[in-house]
Amino acid sequence: MDDVLDDSICYLHPVGLGSYNKHPNAILPVATDGNLYLNDALASLHEADAIVFENNRFDTTTNTTTGAVKITVKDTECLSRTCVELVSADLLGKTYHADMAYEKAD
Repeated sequence: MDDVLDDSICYLHPVGLGSYNKHPNAILPVATDGNLYLNDALASLHEADAIVFENNRFDTTTNTTTGAVKITVKDTECLSRTCVELVSADLLGKTYHADMAYEKAD
């Protein structure tokens, strides 16, 4: 894989960027910014603008049958410092392999 450290461990299941916390100066082949981490979830050290809530201000429930996820905000004041940024093709830029723009939403 391009730009991945030689001593990195590859996993057979998804892991977050927190796996790279032991390599704080690594330049990662992905970018992450402004994500919201709830109920003691750990943000990656590589994400400077992570928003972390550690005081269980949210309840999350999942329905394994339907795949639905429900997030209940118990303290709306904590959201006052958050904002949403529209992710556009211009913001995403181009892939370095094919030099093609990202054009479709996820």
